[in-house]
Amino acid sequence: MFEISVVDDVTLGKRIRKIRTGDNLNHKKYSQKEFAQLIDSTVQALSNWENGRNKPNAQRLRSIADLAGTSVDELISDELSRYEIFRKKLKNNDEKLWDQGRESIINYLEDDNYHSEALSFIYEIIYIYERWYGSNRNAIDYLATEIIKYLKTENKSGYYSILFYLSKNDSVYYASAENKLLEVVINIFSSDKHLFYQIAQTMIDNTRQKILEMGYDKTVYKNELTDCVREKVRYDFLDENYLNLLDGLKSLSEFAEELNDNMN
Repeated sequence: MFEISVVDDVTLGKRIRKIRTGDNLNHKKYSQKEFAQLIDSTVQALSNWENGRNKPNAQRLRSIADLAGTSVDELISDELSRYEIFRKKLKNNDEKLWDQGRESIINYLEDDNYHSEALSFIYEIIYIYERWYGSNRNAIDYLATEIIKYLKTENKSGYYSILFYLSKNDSVYYASAENKLLEVVINIFSSDKHLFYQIAQTMIDNTRQKILEMGYDKTVYKNELTDCVREKVRYDFLDENYLNLLDGLKSLSEFAEELNDNMN
């Protein structure tokens, strides 16, 4: 995966100091000792970070970002000033945010040029659903709505940053959005399988009949051997895909748990 460009150690140190001293969005002020204890570090290490001598590891960065109510990407990104302007605009247009956010995420979900291998299995189920049932976009719409609802629950930081990355229309920023969306989708599937099963159950109930309808009809093709063979091959292909899909559905829970374990 691509990484967003990051700030230098000195700039990062100043941001950490602002978070600790309460200058960042009116958060609580901490002494170096208190702050170091909260992130399971030492005063000496914290002092080195704040003075730009070196930077925290990934675990400490996540702890610092959590205390600031932000994300690691926001903490280390050199796009922070432009991001803050973008976020301010979103806050001032919150009524429009829902539809704009849904549309951005839907467009992203429907563009398979940037999907990572980890997400491809989950999205494949949704894509197959959409393709087999024509113009029915309920599955994609539902997923996008659930993603936004999840992102807007406690901390809007991830919500704003995903929209920021998607708005850049660039593979580097799409990769950053991908990382966040992967985490969100896994959390949704792991905590509430209603989203997945709503899609999967419809497919399980209807796909077999759909395949039969798309297959060959001996009455129609009895005098047209070439067409009959062509449609028979098509039927067998779809039927095989259907069975493979059912095998995938059975293991989705384990798949989500495995991805979740890999992220922790």
